[in-house]
Amino acid sequence: MREATSSKLENVSDEVVSPPMDINVEHWVQREIQLNQLHEEILAQREALLHFSEDHVGGQEVPERDESDLVKKASERNKNLLQDIATAQSKLTEDGRRPVSPRFTTLQNNYSVMVKNVSPVWEEELLDYKQKQRVKQQQQRSPGLQRRTHQTSPKFHRTSPKVQRASPKQQRTSPKLNRTMSDRVVLR
Repeated sequence: MREATSSKLENVSDEVVSPPMDINVEHWVQREIQLNQLHEEILAQREALLHFSEDHVGGQEVPERDESDLVKKASERNKNLLQDIATAQSKLTEDGRRPVSPRFTTLQNNYSVMVKNVSPVWEEELLDYKQKQRVKQQQQRSPGLQRRTHQTSPKFHRTSPKVQRASPKQQRTSPKLNRTMSDRVVLR
């Protein structure tokens, strides 16, 4: 379409630039009619392209956003967030000013006493566990050596420690929490 229109425009422009020598009115009337037809064709092509572009853009459904509405919504959201933060801060300060309940302090004290009493047992168990892990790693590193020592002298194998229940006297003297966690005495 564009090529045909541009070629017609070139023909028109050539004729306008170099008019025939005998100037008569009929020639100019024909030129006027030719230019009007060309103008109508251009307008028809323009209208078809506009309809095509409107249909294309209309099918995409591009949402229109008003910047002022977006700014208002964002400022409202920010204001609500700031109010929520202020409310949370005031609640936290109120909770911090309240006295601690006696039940909570009792629980806290009991827990700290239990940890103090049981921590030596836990530390000992942890040391035993680490020692067993080291022995396992040594056995994995040198399996041939362990087989030979096991085959030649089984006395080198370490046996588990003897476990014996605490006597009633020991149970009476130990703290209540310690007795509930561990009432065994390890003999070596």
